[in-house]
Amino acid sequence: MTKKTINKQNDQLTNWYMINLCWGVAGLLGLFLIYQGYRNTDFILAMQPITWVLTAVFAVGGLALFVLGKTKSSKRMTHYAIFSGVCTLVALWLALYNRIRPMLESLLRAILQNSNLIVSSYWNVWIPMIGIGIYLIASFIFFVIKVTKK
Repeated sequence: MTKKTINKQNDQLTNWYMINLCWGVAGLLGLFLIYQGYRNTDFILAMQPITWVLTAVFAVGGLALFVLGKTKSSKRMTHYAIFSGVCTLVALWLALYNRIRPMLESLLRAILQNSNLIVSSYWNVWIPMIGIGIYLIASFIFFVIKVTKK
């Protein structure tokens, strides 16, 4: 490969990583604001409808981006559709957490054999935040390996 081709690939990788980093930080900030909102009773009461609306918006947006990506043969549209799909799953997790929590508690009690184990609402936001953190670390490692590979 020529030096020009390598530089172009490195620029594309840098662009890819910076977009991931920006959206990851925005996601972490959004989840942190939701976490802070749990301290307010009014916010807790409004949380369920808000998360269902977010789920619908991300699902419709992701579907539209996916269809546009397939009709225009745009890789970028397809990538944004995947990102929107992940956002849909996180919003769905937030919307369904109160129904998932009892099953999660039972499963963890059986696995860990601890009958006093309680899964609190604390994990509602922290599990997606941990997932974003793991993804950002993995994408950074991928980025470094690809850029330093000759």
